[in-house]
Amino acid sequence: MDVSVCWKTLEWFRNHEYVAIWLEGIALVAIFVWDRLDSRSEHRETLAQLEVSRANASTGKASADALMNAERAWVLAELGWYEGARLGITDHTSGERTWTEANLKLTCKNEGRSPAWIDEVYTCVEMFSNATVLRKPEVGLCQTSGPLGPIGPGKEVSHCLQLACGGRRKIIWLCPL
Repeated sequence: MDVSVCWKTLEWFRNHEYVAIWLEGIALVAIFVWDRLDSRSEHRETLAQLEVSRANASTGKASADALMNAERAWVLAELGWYEGARLGITDHTSGERTWTEANLKLTCKNEGRSPAWIDEVYTCVEMFSNATVLRKPEVGLCQTSGPLGPIGPGKEVSHCLQLACGGRRKIIWLCPL
C-alpha cells in the first residue's frame, strides 16, 4: 500500500473526528449487547450445571445415609421376668408404708454392625385402681439406672430391674363361666 493513501486516510479521520467517535460508541454498544446475550446462555448453562450438581449431592447424601444405617448399631430390647427372683411381684410393708415390687429383666441385643452404648435406662411402674379401666394411676415412681456398657455387634446384655410402686396390689380372680 502506498504511504500517501495511508496518510490521506488518517488525514480524513482527523478532519472528521466526530465520525470516529460515533463509530467507537456504536462498537461499544454492540460489544455490550453481545456480552449480555452471551452471558444469558452462560447463565442458563450454569443453572443446568447447578441442577445436575444438586441431584448428584442428594444421591450422594442418600448413599451416605444408607451406608450409615447399614453400619449403625440397632438395639432391640426385650422385657421379661427375672429368673433369679422367686416371685415376679411381691408386696412389702414397713410401718405405715406399703409398696409392691416387680422384678423384671431387660435384655438388650445389638443387631447392628457397630458397637452400641446405652447410657441410661428409664423405668416407670404404676398401679391402677381398676384392672379393667386403666385411666388413673394411684401412685407411680420412675427410676433411672446407669449405663449398660458397650454392646458388641451380635451380643446381648441383661439387666435386672427392681421396680417399686407405692400401695398394695389387688388380686383379681377370674373364673370362667
